[in-house]
Amino acid sequence: MDTDTILQNFGRRVVCTQQICTRFAPRLGISRAQALGMGAAFGSGMGHAETCGCVTGALLVLGLQFGPQNEEAAATAAGRLQEQVAVFEERFLAKQHSLICKEILGADISRPEGMAVVMQKGLFAAVCAPMVAATCEILEEMLATETTQPLRPQGGLAHVAGQTRFTGRIGWTGHRLRRGRIDGKPGPGRNRLRRCRNAALYALFTTGRRLQLDAAQTGPRRMRARGLRRLLA
Repeated sequence: MDTDTILQNFGRRVVCTQQICTRFAPRLGISRAQALGMGAAFGSGMGHAETCGCVTGALLVLGLQFGPQNEEAAATAAGRLQEQVAVFEERFLAKQHSLICKEILGADISRPEGMAVVMQKGLFAAVCAPMVAATCEILEEMLATETTQPLRPQGGLAHVAGQTRFTGRIGWTGHRLRRGRIDGKPGPGRNRLRRCRNAALYALFTTGRRLQLDAAQTGPRRMRARGLRRLLA
């Protein structure tokens, strides 16, 4: 997202949170109208120059991506979501010295005198617009290997020669891959499942063909490259 577009949206009273939510709406499976609505009340640091709108926007995105799909999954999803929030905050704080709007800007934009200072110094252009763009970059990196909807493989996971593999076609089935048991034996850990899923999904989107992929201890990018070479007819 470029800063000129962000500034134009500021002129339309589209706040930081809304811009971040709309940027990721297609990936999260929500409409632009829904994204604009759910971020509308978070502007100007939640109206009190408190938590930055970039942060609240990012947390909404992460909640939709990593949060539970039902009440039964809430406890399991909570730990993963907290991990992702901590990662985001660490990366955000590496670029900004605070998560608080008035500390970042050095002025309280919930008050007329504070808004006047921000306008006079051009801080929306100098600070806020680049910060929205930087937040989107952080989220892009974090979500690069994630999916818009929970997935599971049709055809399932199988142990082959001591390795865990995806076989069959990946489908939008509404279920997350979780640690489990396969043929009475302990299933693979969550991280290995995720790496397999990401590679298989990339292959499906690229070719529409099914994939058999080893769940080797390699990074997602390498897994995708290896997976494309293992496409089956």
